Amino acid sequence: MLARSVLLAVFIAVMGSASIADEVAPAVQWGDDPRDVLVQLTDMPEDVTLRLVGADHAMGVDVTPREDGWVALRTQWPLLSGVAYEVLYHDGQTRRLVIERDAQAELGPGVVRVSNQNEALPENTLRLYLHFKTPMARGQVQEFVSLRDSENRELPHAFLNLGVELWSRDQTRLTLLFDPGRIKQGVGPNLAIGSPLQANQTFTIVVAEGMEDATGRPIKFAFRHDFDTAEAQRQVIDPGQWSLTHRGDWVSLVFDGPMDEQSALRSLALKRADTPGLLLPDKVEAGAVHWNLGEAGQGQAYDLHIAPTLEDVAGNTLCNPFDTEFGAARACDEVVVVSMESRL
Repeated sequence: MLARSVLLAVFIAVMGSASIADEVAPAVQWGDDPRDVLVQLTDMPEDVTLRLVGADHAMGVDVTPREDGWVALRTQWPLLSGVAYEVLYHDGQTRRLVIERDAQAELGPGVVRVSNQNEALPENTLRLYLHFKTPMARGQVQEFVSLRDSENRELPHAFLNLGVELWSRDQTRLTLLFDPGRIKQGVGPNLAIGSPLQANQTFTIVVAEGMEDATGRPIKFAFRHDFDTAEAQRQVIDPGQWSLTHRGDWVSLVFDGPMDEQSALRSLALKRADTPGLLLPDKVEAGAVHWNLGEAGQGQAYDLHIAPTLEDVAGNTLCNPFDTEFGAARACDEVVVVSMESRL
């Protein structure tokens, strides 16, 4: 399918025109991702913009026609429930469609996000995480979750089938583990069929409609997440390339490359001189981990504590790259402490 990016635009002049066909009402469906809206149109719309009703500035929209007659709109930011938005587009004449996401739509099962969604991932990425809105039923991953290439062809055996699905305890986070044997250089599967991902391409993770949550409710619309790939990441982790920044109440540790999200949450902590104990990060997003320390966090010096369990998305650690030969790995058993005072 052809997807084209629609640039940010302000439609003030158009909105003032009498030629607008106001309040047209084609069928609308909401995707499980709060950025997704499906509109049933006979013609491919042009010059699509979306904004809050009454606002001046629009947000970016990606437009994708589907074979079933629906047009998929993916907005730049998630759409809030209970808030009215207007979609402006052309299909022979200028039209305005007012939409509002029902708060009830937030209650059904679906995917909230995929880890590292704002970064290009190295071709030797080892694992990704799918975060769901509600606890999901087990035993469905093979049937409903797939990896596809830029031509929408499913790539078989991309994820390792352990016979046991890798869910978090509350069954809202699924670990997708790429087959390590296809990623590690020089071993049988890698030599025979190569890595599931290749650099400088676009891939899509698809969660098909029908996957059920723990109460038996199905996901109503398929979830698709596109991501780009980059060259392999085969070096040890280098904390010397990281930076620490303040923004409001938040302290953020920014990495120099994609980090394994769950490993970062478990393996990193800050120590502040005036605070006993270690401060664990609150969240990880957009290539960084974040601590909410309040106003007391301003103007402080920090030591960063890094556990030896830390891995980047390719499985590299502080001591060894993932491709280290068997028996050649260095011991990496102690917590590393790095002063971040000079990086504020």
